[in-house]
Amino acid sequence: IFALLGLLGYGVWYLATLAYARAPAQRLAPLEYTSLVWSALLGLIFFDEMPGWQLWVGAVVIITACLVVAFEGRFRTRREARMPASDLPE
Repeated sequence: IFALLGLLGYGVWYLATLAYARAPAQRLAPLEYTSLVWSALLGLIFFDEMPGWQLWVGAVVIITACLVVAFEGRFRTRREARMPASDLPE
């Protein structure tokens, strides 16, 4: 089990390294903060630890920021082209 967990951990870090090498860092950096949400959910599931309201407010802010960053480039391209999103080339 420990060997499998070690391989899975290595795989996660390897894939994250590839992602950071291929994508702009400003797009990937906000997604790193979603670990707050995952740690809260895992704490709730495994340790029956109920997070406070501050965590959930922070999670909403982080998820909103991630969505804004993820879709901001597409909106900027659409504004500059003055075309609907469905007509933009991929």
